Amino acid sequence: MENFHDAIGESRQFDFILWVTVNSGGNRTDIQEFLLKQLDLRAEDHNIDQRADMISEELKAKSYVLFLDEVSMEISLRDIGIHDEHKNGKVVFAWIFRNIYGQIDEEINVQRLSSKDAQKLFWETVGVQLKDCRDIKPVSRLIINECGGMAHMIKFIGSS
Repeated sequence: MENFHDAIGESRQFDFILWVTVNSGGNRTDIQEFLLKQLDLRAEDHNIDQRADMISEELKAKSYVLFLDEVSMEISLRDIGIHDEHKNGKVVFAWIFRNIYGQIDEEINVQRLSSKDAQKLFWETVGVQLKDCRDIKPVSRLIINECGGMAHMIKFIGSS
């Protein structure tokens, strides 16, 4: 996931790239503290709900990717300040256990693409005209490799 994070950073497509490692001791306050620090916001005198509002307000008009790594518990994004109204925000989860994700809207069985098909899908999503761009080509290899042949991830990142 770190390579994925770095590739996104190199693309310069987002105002903020946020990373929080949520280990077994992590809670809402810990996640907020990491986000506040990365957003350079001071919130010592604010309660947990006010902190969530501060984070939300800072991110609502920005483009961002939030990486939540080593997730081992259910997380309410709204409670930490990530709201549905954030139209330009993306959240990437790395779960420790498969059965942690809680309630989902739909379960989908996803097949991995071959390397050739993954590259083809990436360039179709990004735009074939960009294939010869010096800045995108090296990053594209990293993105395709980190997506591991997962079509939905390739489309998600390629369309960002």
